[in-house]
Amino acid sequence: MTAAEAAATRKTAFAKASQCYKGLRDLGLDVESQEAFTAYCRAGAETFLKPDAALAECLRAMPYRKVVMTNTSETEGMKALTALGLDASSSDAFEKVYGGIFTAPACKPQREAFEKVFADLGRDVDPRRCVMFEDSMKNVKAAKSFGMTTVFVRTRGESVLDDDVEACCDAVVDEIEFEQLRRQLPELFD
Repeated sequence: MTAAEAAATRKTAFAKASQCYKGLRDLGLDVESQEAFTAYCRAGAETFLKPDAALAECLRAMPYRKVVMTNTSETEGMKALTALGLDASSSDAFEKVYGGIFTAPACKPQREAFEKVFADLGRDVDPRRCVMFEDSMKNVKAAKSFGMTTVFVRTRGESVLDDDVEACCDAVVDEIEFEQLRRQLPELFD
């Protein structure tokens, strides 16, 4: 397979399943274990992710349980948090990372993935009292279908329609930053 063919296959796989590993398997390709595959694909995250003091400050100011839901593996999700300087022993810590291995065979934006996470969090968790920070509009839409408050984090690669933003987003930010969020969703800091 040429580099161009590989890029096209990756794009097709991701579009099909919202996760490259799952998409490649759905296309009938023989792929290593998800953990090995994502470790290979995500190698070097620390090159792109750097400690973010503003993000840590913002998270510390939110007096709620915090978890991560990612389509990559749990291990790679933890590596990303570590690269961002979000130490599990600090007050800005996330209680748990729910990754694609936990939610398999489903992944965001599939309802089953969200339902697995909610079930694991326990009966006292009401999705209508949860907030989802997300950089993919299809995942924002899925979160909103559960009644969650949604914060769309704009990224360079995601183009969205104004109608989607209006219908699905409680806030839109360019980065997760305390003052910007406090202006748009002050209830997050009560």
